[in-house]
Amino acid sequence: SDHIIEQPFEDVWREAGVLVFTYVNTTTFCYALNLPIPIVLIDTPGTPWYKNMMKTIEKRVSILTVRVVDKKFIIDKYELLSAIDESYNKVSQGAAIEVTG
Repeated sequence: SDHIIEQPFEDVWREAGVLVFTYVNTTTFCYALNLPIPIVLIDTPGTPWYKNMMKTIEKRVSILTVRVVDKKFIIDKYELLSAIDESYNKVSQGAAIEVTG
């Protein structure tokens, strides 16, 4: 990151080229699903998902599952870059409506 923005997310999301989340159970993530911006979710093994929700989210968000080695999260930078590239093709309001209504 080049800088930290302290204003509310709703006021500044347009400054981002892509959003990267590490947690789905936030109001910010649900809000972001309805925005016309690419989203990447860095998912950790063992994250509890509601039935079929991951399949629905994958229509809108690129999901990268991290590996855990010696209690450390390992994120391959090439996989992350690939997920970012893929996320540009998933900016769709249809999937967001399935999730948020």
